[in-house]
Amino acid sequence: MNDLQCRHLPVVDDEGNLADIISMRDCAKQVAESAESGATQLVNYVTGQYSTR
Repeated sequence: MNDLQCRHLPVVDDEGNLADIISMRDCAKQVAESAESGATQLVNYVTGQYSTR
């Protein structure tokens, strides 16, 4: 999205019909949640609270 200099991207299905629109904010939120989850897993592992299921 940065390369294209656009803030919104359409999401289409296999037939080319509009299914959704994602924004830069949606992407940033997903990246932040993923990073937070990874950090929590590392902290739990280091402190011995890591679940192996």
